Amino acid sequence: VLIVFAPLGLLVAWLVRTSSPGPAFYQQERMGLDGKPFIVYKFRSMPIDAEDLTVKHNLAVVHRLKGEFDKAIAYDREVLEKNPKLAAPHANIGLVYFAQKKYDLAVTSLRKALTLRPQYAEVMNILGLVYLAREERDLAVHNFNEALKIRPDMMAARLNVASVFLRYLDFAGAEAEYRKVNAAQPKNIEGLLGLGAALWGQKKFPEVDKIYLAILEADPKNATVAKRLGHVYQVFLR
Repeated sequence: VLIVFAPLGLLVAWLVRTSSPGPAFYQQERMGLDGKPFIVYKFRSMPIDAEDLTVKHNLAVVHRLKGEFDKAIAYDREVLEKNPKLAAPHANIGLVYFAQKKYDLAVTSLRKALTLRPQYAEVMNILGLVYLAREERDLAVHNFNEALKIRPDMMAARLNVASVFLRYLDFAGAEAEYRKVNAAQPKNIEGLLGLGAALWGQKKFPEVDKIYLAILEADPKNATVAKRLGHVYQVFLR
């Protein structure tokens, strides 16, 4: 068998060596029977520094989440120096700038990530949030909807579209979008809260009552809803 497949193996090894610098084979320690380690040899399918770049990017994400923004950018800059075609580091840097309210820089980094990976729905959604922070409503909604075209089940983008309508007091539009959320996830608390607010804005108090009672049934300790429900009853009693 080895003799039959030897020419194919030599061809694969040559293709690996000529497509990127580094050895044709990759070795890794694995655990075998009874926990005994052994070495596996296989054709290399990634750049030789791919694991190191992944580790550095993961560190960048951790530093961003901890609010250590300079370290986050530094690690991702190192990654991009080695491989500028990776979308994730650009996206993470964009998130850092967004957290720092440096919206123009955030847009630049997020757009770069989308240039490298056009079907990056999560980044499309974040870019919408950046535009919303800049009060660019139409661009925000456009990006949320583009994210939904890529991932129709992306509830975060659907909620963001609805919240834009609510933010700009388009209560009927907000109601329509929140009902889409409710149809997909009937027990989504954020969606129910938004729907209640949209109905309140249209003075549809009987429907608001039903929505808030549904939330309290799902989350009995929700003090905000209990307070709003009290307001609804005050309106009824007038």
